[in-house]
Amino acid sequence: MIHVLAPVPALHLPSAEATFRARGRVAFGSDAWEFWRKITEATVWIVVSATGFPRGGLPGIDPGKLIFKSRFAGTTEADRRHRHPDPDLRPASATGDGAWTLFFEVDGLTRLTPPLSVIGLRSLQGIGLQRVPQGPLVVQDPGNLSPIEKRPA
Repeated sequence: MIHVLAPVPALHLPSAEATFRARGRVAFGSDAWEFWRKITEATVWIVVSATGFPRGGLPGIDPGKLIFKSRFAGTTEADRRHRHPDPDLRPASATGDGAWTLFFEVDGLTRLTPPLSVIGLRSLQGIGLQRVPQGPLVVQDPGNLSPIEKRPA
């Protein structure tokens, strides 16, 4: 199984969770179309990126933490206005958040308790991450970390 680390701006995560509860699926905008088009089946680990972090923070959401585990559910091409053709699959906070090439969609969204730190996770080449990547990245299975390797929340 492929494991993808997908950074998502913090401000979209609460409404992404609400969208998933309402629709059973959620779509995130991405310009990494070359990456996502190669993925057919994967576990997608949503990591809180440092971008889009509201002043004062968000309770229970910290930058650099793996907060959700999900299943890759495919991609959807953006329409001519660079929006998702089914806006109800987008987090409410993402209205007007950019002009995207495509959207990667996930289902089976599960909150990780406690969240895991992205620091020290390993790329497929075995290189330990020192920071949150700016785009999606294939990594070794974060769920297989031993208790000693798991980072506190």
